[in-house]
Amino acid sequence: MSGSETAESRPDTQAPSLNRLITIGVLTRVITDTGVQIFFPFLGIIAAGIGVSDVLLGRLVSLRASTGLLSPVFGILADRRGYRRVMSLGLMAAGAGYLLIAASQSWPILAAGMLIAGLGTFAFVPNLSAYLSARLPFHRRSRGLGIIEYAWALAGLVGLSLMGQVIAVTSWRVPFVILGAGLGLAGLYYRRLPSTGARPAEKAAGSSGLAPFFDLGQNRRSAWAVLGAGAFIAMAGFSIILTYGIWLQKEYQLDAAALGRVAFILGLCDITGSGLVSLYGDRLGKRRSVLIGAFLTLAGLLALPPLNLSLFWAVTGLFLARGAFEFTIVSNAVLLSEQVPAQRGKVMTLGTASTLLGSTIVGFTAVPLFETFGIRGVSFGAAAAILAAYLLIALLGRESG
Repeated sequence: MSGSETAESRPDTQAPSLNRLITIGVLTRVITDTGVQIFFPFLGIIAAGIGVSDVLLGRLVSLRASTGLLSPVFGILADRRGYRRVMSLGLMAAGAGYLLIAASQSWPILAAGMLIAGLGTFAFVPNLSAYLSARLPFHRRSRGLGIIEYAWALAGLVGLSLMGQVIAVTSWRVPFVILGAGLGLAGLYYRRLPSTGARPAEKAAGSSGLAPFFDLGQNRRSAWAVLGAGAFIAMAGFSIILTYGIWLQKEYQLDAAALGRVAFILGLCDITGSGLVSLYGDRLGKRRSVLIGAFLTLAGLLALPPLNLSLFWAVTGLFLARGAFEFTIVSNAVLLSEQVPAQRGKVMTLGTASTLLGSTIVGFTAVPLFETFGIRGVSFGAAAAILAAYLLIALLGRESG
């Protein structure tokens, strides 16, 4: 047995409570999620500060997101070497990437910083869920992982507001210094977290090629169904996320300030959806939660065209659809966490890659659908995707492996 395996499998005699671990996870995720979201409202300011076009910076943001497709590599590494080591390295890499962005004077340096930050972020985030899943009892899994997902909404509600104030009184570079330093310190701290108490997985003897990578064991049919459902859920939700601003701006003449207020309301949707998972997901059951959420998302999406009567009703429809989507995608992540416990790191990072794949696909389809058919086309396309997710879980999904 190697030294790293010994360290990861050795139980801790003075381990912090699960509630403390969840709190640490939420605080860290608020920092990483603020880094992910910071380019959305401040893209123009950052682009002007570096001296690049909005289009180029937008493409670099997409380049950063594409690094998530490599997250399963970090999941396999975590399964073999231990979650703590990979999470720590991921946080320090993300911190280094943001510091490089802060120091950039040209687009090649900026691109390098974006790539490093993206790789570090996607090495950390799904493996945090895998690490906590390994420590959380199954009957508390929805509560724990649901609370972790509060971080995405808190990053939008609190993190971006603070960064906006920092930019206003200093410059666009200072938030990236704060993010970089914070993530670097977190990376050092994560090495001190307790182990999962499980021995890291070893590579099967004689395995080669891609076949072992795609082998998810005896529960593979259910596991791949949950992964596929995650992609379809992401397609449904991000179709609306990518187009609601264009919709409200064109049909209701909302300016930037008004769109910001709508974004705040939708941030409340996110925390409501993940909050409901943490409160009721364990009682309802993981699989049933996904089915209920998918059904409510479908209803919310189909209600958008009829509610397109006034700004109030349009935002009400968005609130319902967005809240249901958040409930569904978090519930699906919880369901995924117990599909293949022996390969949890790989499976959770595959989940990240599948949702990223879904959101990437609609990045090419959602806006053209809106330009051709309006909100009705986007709504019906998203409804078809969420229906596909519902059928995958209903026909093939199982509660656990």
